[in-house]
Amino acid sequence: MKTEQLKEFYESLSELNNGFTHYTFVWNQFNIDYLAIIESEPETQTNDYFLENPYKRKHNIKFKELENEHTKTNTTLVNGMYVLIYAHFESYLKNMLDFAKTIDSSILKLEEKSDSYGEDSIVVDKVLNRIGISKTELENELIDTLDYLRLKRNKLIHSNSNNISGTITELIKSKGKQLNDFLE
Repeated sequence: MKTEQLKEFYESLSELNNGFTHYTFVWNQFNIDYLAIIESEPETQTNDYFLENPYKRKHNIKFKELENEHTKTNTTLVNGMYVLIYAHFESYLKNMLDFAKTIDSSILKLEEKSDSYGEDSIVVDKVLNRIGISKTELENELIDTLDYLRLKRNKLIHSNSNNISGTITELIKSKGKQLNDFLE
């Protein structure tokens, strides 16, 4: 079913993709344009070469360090994009719950508790519980994928959490092949 909420979710993902694609394009073009100079003058400081750049003092490194800096920045951006995508996904779920409430006013709000709900601590569980869908009605691979996405997001946000790493590792070991096949 196509909804306004799904359209908004896709638009959000498209904007994130466009931003990352723009960054990747600019970096690759920079690398093409300056590769000969970077290779021939590896000890040159960026602020000594890019004289007109207003950020030259804030990012003053040697040319030979640019690739490593790009790799670190790229990793940060990919991790940030992942977190944003997951945040948009949770927002989509909340919007769908609000939409469901317009059809059935007896549906509880996300914040409202009920003794009839079992596990009800994460957004996916809360939304499913409130609209009356049991996880057992969904494909196991879908639930496992959602668990993986949530755990990966939590690992990125709470990078020092060893128990999250262990849980993700176990999920990958026990269900990784199935999930990859499911997503193809």
